[in-house]
This record gives sequence, C-alpha cells and structure tokens, in this order.
Amino acid sequence: MAQFTIPEEERMQLYRFKADDFTEEERDKQHEIFHGIYGDDMECGGCGWSQLYLYVLASSMEAARKMLLASEAGLCGECMCDLLVEMGYEIDS
Repeated sequence: MAQFTIPEEERMQLYRFKADDFTEEERDKQHEIFHGIYGDDMECGGCGWSQLYLYVLASSMEAARKMLLASEAGLCGECMCDLLVEMGYEIDS
C-alpha cells in the first residue's frame, strides 16, 4: 500500500453532515442531494443510496458545506471508508 504525507497546510479533516445542518432554503435548492418528504435524507454521491449522514473530506467546515451544496462531495460512511482505503490515507488525531 502506498503511503504519503500531506503537508500540514494541506491537511484535511472529515466532516459529518445531516439534513438538519442546512436551512430549508438550502435543501429546497438542492433536490439532487436532499430527499424525503421533509428533505431529511441525503443521497450519497458514491452509491446513490439515501442516507441520514454524509461525510466530506475538506480543509474547513465552510469548504465542506460549499462542496456538499455544490454536489462536489458527500459520501455515506461506507463509501467514504472505501475512498480512504483506496487512496491509502492514514488517520491520525
């Protein structure tokens, strides 16, 4: 497995979102992400299944929100784990 080190200034953090983390207006604008009668489910960008939580790997919470709302990111737990393994990421705290 390939191992690499990300420079400190480029370190990413994993952020978790649920539909309630977004305003009703934000959810109404993004029907391809938010599903359900009340927009309380979100669609994984990997497998396409409806999920309660989506995860985004980003440099900040603001960047993560923007990417999710632009449909550029947002994976369920299983797809995010697959991505981390495939990319050879190592997790440290």
